[in-house]
Amino acid sequence: VGVKHYKSWTINGGNATSKKGIFKGKENKILSITSDGSHYFTGVLDGNIYQFEGSAIKTALKCHSRAVDSISLSKKFVISGGKDNLINLIDKRSMKVSQTIDLAKAGLDLSSPAIRAAYLSSDEKNIIVGTAGCEILQASLSNTNAWEVLIRGHYGPCKKDTNEVWGLAVYPDGDQYVSCSDDGTLRVWSVSKKKMLKMINLGLDDKGKKLPADSKTKELNM
Repeated sequence: VGVKHYKSWTINGGNATSKKGIFKGKENKILSITSDGSHYFTGVLDGNIYQFEGSAIKTALKCHSRAVDSISLSKKFVISGGKDNLINLIDKRSMKVSQTIDLAKAGLDLSSPAIRAAYLSSDEKNIIVGTAGCEILQASLSNTNAWEVLIRGHYGPCKKDTNEVWGLAVYPDGDQYVSCSDDGTLRVWSVSKKKMLKMINLGLDDKGKKLPADSKTKELNM
């Protein structure tokens, strides 16, 4: 799959034959794909989910307002994630949305809540999500207001090739250190806990500014 591209392949012995996707005027920029063995489910630039049967679209479901960068499957659900910060759990049989989670309304201080990956656990009780802002978090489907942030990282949404860490300073206690990056944030990390402890958005690019690891740094009250 890709831009104006969908091909279904059949392998017979040492030969492989393909059929082009039939879009019939629908948006044809496909960004993500998964399969249950009999159908293929794709995420599309305009926010649609396409269910393909062979080379033809069987079902088109508009459940996002922006591009669908992530699509995965569990036993019962198609799980989609988009740039609109939404995660949708779609019943595979009916192709109707069973549950919608808006990560932007979860009360988390995220660099970017746009969804890049979303998967359910094997028992379909928990969900794990990767964001465009370099965060990985998880929650129970029964309480999606209580997220646990597992990993965070620096993120420069407009920097592309210059998304780099430019400053690093270690506290005298040896367990904590501070970093700054193209994303305009200053972050405090713990070596022993292996995670970020605090973050402040400076609103600028802090290239190479080594922050003193003393009481003045800690007075930022992050």
